[in-house]
Amino acid sequence: SGRRGRTQTRRARPRRVVYRKGGQELNIRDLLPKGCVTLAPLAGYSDIAFRRLCRDFGADLTVTEMVSVAGLNYRSVKTTALMRIAPNEKPSCVQLFGREPEQFGRALSHRDVAAFDIIDVNMGCPVRKVFGHGEGSALLGDPERAAAIVRALKKGDKPVTVKMRLGITD
Repeated sequence: SGRRGRTQTRRARPRRVVYRKGGQELNIRDLLPKGCVTLAPLAGYSDIAFRRLCRDFGADLTVTEMVSVAGLNYRSVKTTALMRIAPNEKPSCVQLFGREPEQFGRALSHRDVAAFDIIDVNMGCPVRKVFGHGEGSALLGDPERAAAIVRALKKGDKPVTVKMRLGITD
């Protein structure tokens, strides 16, 4: 037969992701339509105006540029500008990056972060400036720290997603 030598692979079934909000279960699929079109975060491009345009042209979900959890403490104008939400951004998603689980935990109570519906963690950026500080894709080389970051965010009431790469620098 022509199938000899081929290996069959099974696709893993997606895990049901459930969050609790006010005692109620919330599945991330409840926030997004089936066949959701998502604008991935683009450094230098995903400002409020671009995200708003993408929503106007059919994106179901847009994600902010990555925001430093350490930078949230400084309340800089630049960080605040990255976290503005357009009127048509519902649901809304903020992408955070950093390396300290405690800072991610504190970010949950930050006024600007609290305004978003979904929190995404950047574990995919290979840029030297980010990677060199143990952030972005460097977290893939430290699975215990990566898991601690997700655990810290799951203490909140928002769905948490992770952007990652196939490899640490690939």
